[in-house]
Amino acid sequence: MNGQKLEQAATTLRDQGRGYEAARTYQQAKAAYLEAGDAVRAAGMQHMTGVAYKIENDIDASLPALDAAIKDYQSAEDPFGPGRVERDIGIMYEYRDELDAAQEHLQKSKELLEAAPENATTANGEKRDAELGITLAKLGLVAIRFSNFDEAENYIMDGLAAIRKAGHPFYEMTSLMHLASVYFATEHYGRMLANLEAALGLIYEYNMQDAQTRRLAQIWGLMAHGYLHCGNPETAKRFALKSFAVIEGLSSEAAGPVQKDIQADTLRQALAIH
Repeated sequence: MNGQKLEQAATTLRDQGRGYEAARTYQQAKAAYLEAGDAVRAAGMQHMTGVAYKIENDIDASLPALDAAIKDYQSAEDPFGPGRVERDIGIMYEYRDELDAAQEHLQKSKELLEAAPENATTANGEKRDAELGITLAKLGLVAIRFSNFDEAENYIMDGLAAIRKAGHPFYEMTSLMHLASVYFATEHYGRMLANLEAALGLIYEYNMQDAQTRRLAQIWGLMAHGYLHCGNPETAKRFALKSFAVIEGLSSEAAGPVQKDIQADTLRQALAIH
């Protein structure tokens, strides 16, 4: 199987929350790309190996893989690679509640991406503004964790503007979810639901529903909270059950961050779901 097909197979596994299987397949794709003489795409596969381990919340495997990806990107002279990896290291630390480390790596990602040529693109055709935009959104996510809600909203809105300029539906959907989290934390439940519905609409508009099962679980779980706080427990329960059905199909490691994000135990108790 060639590198592109192996990469597609690995990405499907990753999006389904099957991180360890994805990591093995990304390594196979890396070997195929190296054999074909494509050092940039090979570096990308090393990067995605680290991301796959991150999905499993396995920092001991993820961090060395990501460190190796930075070196691979530098050897391949990829202008965006190191900044993108620093972002994923930051996200990994946010998963583990190591917020100072998360913020440090995300700031480094921001600086590296701001220094990259504005008109350059990744090997997959993704633009600098999209990569910078999602880093800004992730800085907003960490600001939420620090309860700096005005800063979080500003970061995410700036990120969305950059992402929309570049045109990247997945990053836009993710940023809308983070913006919804700002409004969840500040008890603006109508705004929260509006952003979640927009994120859900992007998933279906761009036919991502089969691949982005984890994102659907997150969106549905957060929508359950929104409807519960708006006084509609019936709709809240319907969305919670949809979310839990997806989570049950994930590995325990992959399910953990999703359950934490949607405050699954709170939903179960509030909606009497056993």
